[in-house]
Amino acid sequence: MPTGMDEAGRGPVMGPMVVAAYWTDEEDGLHRMGVRDSKVLSPARREQLASMLASRGAYSVLVVPARSIDSAREHMTLNDLEVKCFSSAGASLLSGRQVMSSAMPDGITVSMRGKAQGDPIVKVDAADVVERRFGEEIRRGILELVGEMDLEVLSMHKADRDHPSVGAASILAKVERDRLIRTISEGLGSDIGSGYPSDPVTMRFLKGWVDRTGSLPPHCRHSWETARRLMSGSIQSTLEGY
Repeated sequence: MPTGMDEAGRGPVMGPMVVAAYWTDEEDGLHRMGVRDSKVLSPARREQLASMLASRGAYSVLVVPARSIDSAREHMTLNDLEVKCFSSAGASLLSGRQVMSSAMPDGITVSMRGKAQGDPIVKVDAADVVERRFGEEIRRGILELVGEMDLEVLSMHKADRDHPSVGAASILAKVERDRLIRTISEGLGSDIGSGYPSDPVTMRFLKGWVDRTGSLPPHCRHSWETARRLMSGSIQSTLEGY
């Protein structure tokens, strides 16, 4: 059974990105459980499956807060950051210990259980338009962290739909990110929605916060164009008031 890897939260203007790696020796069991791309499952079903997956396999889950994403983007692209995150999550699961690329920004956390067994084969949902390039970069990143091994990394678009182990990773990543978004909403005392710029709840929250305070809220990705436009509009409104 290959290790599957996927992420949740690449594009939001609010909240973290979460990368998960998952391995089990029961591929048939994943089919029977109904594991599939997390996006086609209800929140309640995702929660149920995540609990079952965590008890039946090995996993590593890496959380990248908004401030860490902003820090990384000062000297690397988002794709570069994702490669390092996938490499770190995969290397942790393959080695059975927490390992992280030295180029990663501060503030990233890794939680894990167990170790992937058998032949080191990794399937990943490609974040790059060039599938093979994304896979090769992850392969190099994993080998830099764990040393030489006969590692195969298969990078494919829609892998979370077509490969159960990647679907399992997508569920773990999505459930963890949703949990963190709920925690952020509770901490800020307001529903921030999903955190995506396409979410009207998120945009109402952000605009209201910026209008009231003249600054961006905690857990917002300052490096996102959406955030920059909001701040630019706030600054322009202030200038027009003089």
